[in-house]
Amino acid sequence: MNKNKAKLRHAKSRRLRRLLAIGVVLASASVAIGAAAIAARRPSERAVTEPARNVPDQTASALAAPQDPQTGQIRPLTQDEAQRLAAALKELANPSTDGLKQTQHADGSVSINLDGRFQNIALARRNTDGSIAQGCIDNPQAGAAFFGIDPQLVGAEARPTNGTGKTPASIK
Repeated sequence: MNKNKAKLRHAKSRRLRRLLAIGVVLASASVAIGAAAIAARRPSERAVTEPARNVPDQTASALAAPQDPQTGQIRPLTQDEAQRLAAALKELANPSTDGLKQTQHADGSVSINLDGRFQNIALARRNTDGSIAQGCIDNPQAGAAFFGIDPQLVGAEARPTNGTGKTPASIK
């Protein structure tokens, strides 16, 4: 009799474990399906509520390396190319808050659409020795310094050099 009771108890516990495992699998599957449905819906909502940021073709062409059409070698920037590069840097690394609008939400929180501003931009340039220099900037002045263009083109004041052609470090 004890053996029968033990077998019955063992069968019940096995059924319970199997039922619990099936429940966990079903719960996991429903969470995964729900998350996928939410993720699939988000891009279309975002496209309706947020207008796409138009990046002019000038920005892309201003950031391309200037090449000599005959030799294919990279050459120094012309004044016009430096001005276009400065304009692109000012647009891409724009830290201005002018024109940004706050949105008050029903739960009391406030959000601001940054309109593509306050970005870190990865830059690269080919040095005269053929090596590649890379950097990351968050303001137009740093971009001007990286590319060696006049800081006044991006709206910064030119700082005096120390005679070596390098800008001295700020002393505070």
